[in-house]
Amino acid sequence: MEIVKMRNRFSLIFAGLVALAPLAAVGADSQSGHGMNHDTGMTMASAKESAMGQGVIQAVHVEKQMVTMAHDPIPDLDWPAMTMDFPVSKQVDLTPFKVGDHVGFGVKKGMDGQFRIDQMNKVAQ
Repeated sequence: MEIVKMRNRFSLIFAGLVALAPLAAVGADSQSGHGMNHDTGMTMASAKESAMGQGVIQAVHVEKQMVTMAHDPIPDLDWPAMTMDFPVSKQVDLTPFKVGDHVGFGVKKGMDGQFRIDQMNKVAQ
């Protein structure tokens, strides 16, 4: 059980680091002068706020409104293939989903900066 908790914590930490990676790139651009509006000092880069992906469900946590997903790369977010815990918006009913389901899903960045699954459907294998 401790291994599962440690893996879940690692997944959340990794997801946070991945979510912050675009901010590091914006900072690097602003320091080098690339992508910068020199009149205002503001960077012109904009991170994607939503994207689509595909993956296989590893765990469903209905009570926490969360899934553990092994997903394919998500190029729009510069995310490599990985397994991670995803919070799921309240509008998505998790009861039809089970471990091993192949799904297509949409993620959207919330006001808190965290990506959440806002749509999910089973897909043929």
